[in-house]
Amino acid sequence: HSMAWALIATYGIALLTFVLFVLPVTLRMLREQHPGLMMVYLIIATVCMALVFHGQHRYRFPIDGFCAIIGAGGAVGLWDLLHQKSREDLRAAVRDFFRRNRIGLIVAGVAAIALAIAWRADDNRLETWREGVCEDRMRAIVQAIVAYRKDHGALPSSLGQLVPKYLYNVEALHCPKHVLSYNDHKRLPSHRPDLYPQIISYALVPPAAPGGEARIAEMAPHHGSERNAMDLSGNLSHLPAAPAASAAPAEDNDLN
Repeated sequence: HSMAWALIATYGIALLTFVLFVLPVTLRMLREQHPGLMMVYLIIATVCMALVFHGQHRYRFPIDGFCAIIGAGGAVGLWDLLHQKSREDLRAAVRDFFRRNRIGLIVAGVAAIALAIAWRADDNRLETWREGVCEDRMRAIVQAIVAYRKDHGALPSSLGQLVPKYLYNVEALHCPKHVLSYNDHKRLPSHRPDLYPQIISYALVPPAAPGGEARIAEMAPHHGSERNAMDLSGNLSHLPAAPAASAAPAEDNDLN
């Protein structure tokens, strides 16, 4: 929770500096007819798009960078101004600035804080949705394994054997908590899980002891701090997140 609020504060500061300095920086460049103004327009347009599509995490880093660029430009301009005028002139200018723009500054501050909190709330909503989809898919996999065992008298050697007879495509074996590349997203409708093992988010773990029950377990997720596991009776349990670099060994240790 402390880290989450630290991130909220970081985003809030970036947004606040962006809102404070984007107009002065843009007006100054307009007066100077600066050729970099085209880049400022692109940055503003991209940030405005991010306000609509802020749930798309692949755009999060460039948007943060754009906000920081504008904020840094305004901070540098402010630093130059501080070195050009006396302290008395600066105090008078600051008082005059806050007096003339107090309403706008209050609105900008509240908007930046509200937007940072809204982003955090949206991240929580997305995480809840991912968890729900992953659990639903695990239940569908369990049902498919039960049907496979009924038909063949044994468990499948891998979850890929469930596609396409018992599960429609590879997407049924993917948990949205696990990040995919753009090309892998296009392969989700495939019926050949053997060609795209990187898409499969779950593993079939055999019984740890005679008479035990097999389980379905998530690989190490990129989102969230826990992995889910489900036995063939549909009972859900939680496992600690395993490091991505050693997902397979950590999974075996956690499950056995």
